[in-house]
Amino acid sequence: MIARVRIIVLSAVFVGLLGTYVVGSLSISRARRPAGAQAPVIETELLSETEEIRISRRGGQELQTLLRRGEHDDDRWQVRIEGGFYPADSRRVEGFLEVLGELRRLRVAGDDQQYHEEFDVSEDSARVVELRDDTGSPIERLLVGKVAAGGGRLYLRTGDADEVLVVQDDVGAYLRREIPYWSDLKPLPGDLEPQAIIRMSIDGDLRVDSETRIADRFTVFRDVVDGERAWAMDTATGNVGERLDTERVDAYAARLSRVEASAFVVDPPEQAGFDRPAVSIELETESGREYTVEVGDRAGESRFYMRVTGTGVETTDNGEPYLYTVEAEQLKPLLRNRDELMPEEE
Repeated sequence: MIARVRIIVLSAVFVGLLGTYVVGSLSISRARRPAGAQAPVIETELLSETEEIRISRRGGQELQTLLRRGEHDDDRWQVRIEGGFYPADSRRVEGFLEVLGELRRLRVAGDDQQYHEEFDVSEDSARVVELRDDTGSPIERLLVGKVAAGGGRLYLRTGDADEVLVVQDDVGAYLRREIPYWSDLKPLPGDLEPQAIIRMSIDGDLRVDSETRIADRFTVFRDVVDGERAWAMDTATGNVGERLDTERVDAYAARLSRVEASAFVVDPPEQAGFDRPAVSIELETESGREYTVEVGDRAGESRFYMRVTGTGVETTDNGEPYLYTVEAEQLKPLLRNRDELMPEEE
């Protein structure tokens, strides 16, 4: 009986101590949680006022990227490349702003300058994101440090504040992006749908490498065959009797509608080969829009010059088409001889 009483008493004492420990732990946890935890790091109003974004690698000294809203179109972003401004991928820029707006204060890692060097958020070591308004004045400045313990989070400091925050690591990847990532390297309008293309004229003589060469001249167009809409071919000597492989031609039209380059050419050469392009591909849509994709000379061992003209295609301030380089691997899917669009022989 005495032993049972002792067990009951000891159990009660243990439960009491456990309860005290839990309550104490919660109190400590709450004490370490900063006021405004889970509050946004950047106010939404500041993001809506942003007209320019500057990203620097270390300490704000080495400017990596400068993005600004278009001078004539607020919805269109531009990226600075060697002093000039070129079309930027606006969806990626807006996506970056959304990520900045979703940054939340998880906790405070330190509230004194002694932690700035330790967490790489000092003026000399931090990666810097600076937002500016339409007057060019800074409206927010983030100093992004190293990955916090446990991963998936970053140390961050805002403006001149001494406080070092821990935030989720959703912004780090953007700070490692190079200029091509921010550039809009899809020359054709985004609303060009493959199913709207009704004619493709190909004229090319180019060997990309030992495995890929185009040496053909032909036109394919949508026609009604046996009551169904299908592709037919015109070689300037009359229609080819064989039916084309609809899936192959549709896939080819889709690739052409999504043509993508590697980079803008900032300092164009005097001759890039467009007086007699190695490849010329003309597209026509059912609404009458026409586009021409041209491939010129080699721009290196594995790159070629490329330009695109047509309805709604962006141009320079002088009205000239932008000049691009395109990698051989990007170019290969666009090069098709007529036999590659025919059905396979059984």
